[in-house]
Amino acid sequence: MSIAAAPAILAEQVLAGLKGKLGVLSAFSTNLTPTAVGRTMQVSLIGGGSAKEFSKANGGYHEAEDAVLTAQTVTLVHLHSTKDFAPDDLAEYGEAYMVQAFVPQAVNELVAECHKRIGNLFTVANYSAGEVITASNFNYSQVVDLNTDLSLAKAGDTRALLLNSTYAGALRKDATLVAPFNGAGQSALIQTGAIGTVSNFNVFEFTDLPTNSEGLAGVALAQDAVCIGVALPNASMFPGEVSTAIDASGLSVQVLKSQGTDGIVRLSAAIRFGCGKGRASSAKRIASA
Repeated sequence: MSIAAAPAILAEQVLAGLKGKLGVLSAFSTNLTPTAVGRTMQVSLIGGGSAKEFSKANGGYHEAEDAVLTAQTVTLVHLHSTKDFAPDDLAEYGEAYMVQAFVPQAVNELVAECHKRIGNLFTVANYSAGEVITASNFNYSQVVDLNTDLSLAKAGDTRALLLNSTYAGALRKDATLVAPFNGAGQSALIQTGAIGTVSNFNVFEFTDLPTNSEGLAGVALAQDAVCIGVALPNASMFPGEVSTAIDASGLSVQVLKSQGTDGIVRLSAAIRFGCGKGRASSAKRIASA
């Protein structure tokens, strides 16, 4: 096989796709450790009190609070996207066809599965705080109120707003956000539809956010509300070629390639992924009804 179809090249291409489409991971507490072993992974959450004025009389640096250190254990599941390529197809279309058919499909399938598992966390049972806001009433003012609600709940400062497409669209049409840029041609919101940061929230359009049979339309949260773990599968017994790609953040993916006696080439992109509830008070659900 040519280098175009080598697992090392494919792994880098799949990783680039995952980075682009799993940007929402920045909204959560993560443990991205490619070499992690075992079926579970711990994601640490640390919180504390307030800064203190240095005082020799009060003990200097010995005047301290115990760190509130907790760790959420998430169970890692082995996710993969595998495609078969028949000898006749490879002969007719070439290996470029195989690469173009495999990479985007593998990225989309892995991302969709990760998004689904994250979205399934946002239920009333896991996060009791919630509010009904219809799409027609969802605007900048509501986002400001959500930010205030998280502040009152002592949530962390790094915050995100996950919205389904209908509610993201409502923000894109909000005159408060759009009007200052009309005619200026400078706003990313006008030019690309990227909402960006609004009232302390990094806004993500979560196109596959499930309703969870509870009318879920969005979630306002701080990083400690959700815990994510990602690691590489163990491929020591795999009979074919194996390659991994690892981002500086620790996000990683494994690509495996084999060819059986039937001549069929099989390509797999695989990760181990887990997610779980962090601090329930650091999130507020937005329901449509």
